[in-house]
Amino acid sequence: MKTASKYLIGAMVLGMLGGHTASAGTFSVIGKLGRDYTVSPGMSIVGRIIVKNPSVEPVEVEARLADYIFQADGTNNFVEPGTLPRSNASWVTISPQQLVIPPNETLSFSYRIDVPDDPDLEGSYWSIVLISPVVKPYAVESEEGKTVVGIQSVLQYGVQLATHFSGTGSREMKVLESHLVEVDGEPQLELQVASTGTLMIRPRMWVELFDEEGASSGRFEGTSMRAYPGCSVRVQIPLSGVSAGSYTALLVADLGNDDLVGMRYQLEIDDGTGG
Repeated sequence: MKTASKYLIGAMVLGMLGGHTASAGTFSVIGKLGRDYTVSPGMSIVGRIIVKNPSVEPVEVEARLADYIFQADGTNNFVEPGTLPRSNASWVTISPQQLVIPPNETLSFSYRIDVPDDPDLEGSYWSIVLISPVVKPYAVESEEGKTVVGIQSVLQYGVQLATHFSGTGSREMKVLESHLVEVDGEPQLELQVASTGTLMIRPRMWVELFDEEGASSGRFEGTSMRAYPGCSVRVQIPLSGVSAGSYTALLVADLGNDDLVGMRYQLEIDDGTGG
């Protein structure tokens, strides 16, 4: 998936007093929100983040760097740039840091990544550029004549900048948890997968089921999501059309560059719950 929704950071509500709301500006980010660069020491990269204002009013937006880590339970943490051990935020320069975009126009933030000339660097390093409207406090008068602070809803995008050192690092993963669940009346294997090496992984996973006689009951493909070192993701593998019974499941994860990981499970699928 290379759609905006994958990396959209979501709606945030800033200010919690009163019952008044206002939009802090409508905009969208054009292009990929996950950007990967294969690099070597001393290399420089330039790029831009294009922002569109489709509204009839000017919108002011800002760009700021953060470190980003996420886990399979759905948590997303944005911390000060340079906090995480594999942050590349100190290599990144953004210009300008704020834009006022006229109605129905597009403007862009430029970024430059200056990779340190350090031969000991290996694996993947990343950070995220958060694009959000500039929020300005405002006050309104309530029916009782009191001045209260309004609520502003803010939609924020994140553009991930990932740098991967050519020919270095390791792709490794670990299955933290596995569950057989029922989704829309069909069994589904859900896995929590952690990236335990030094390179980002985007595992392509599938499972092949074998019945008690050893006959194949089909191969089933799972979702594929990026996971940086120290991060984890939830992988879903629908087992559509599989009838109740006992199965041996051969799970295979393709980590890229011929790095394959295989695991074997015993699954019990029943009529009522799918697990």
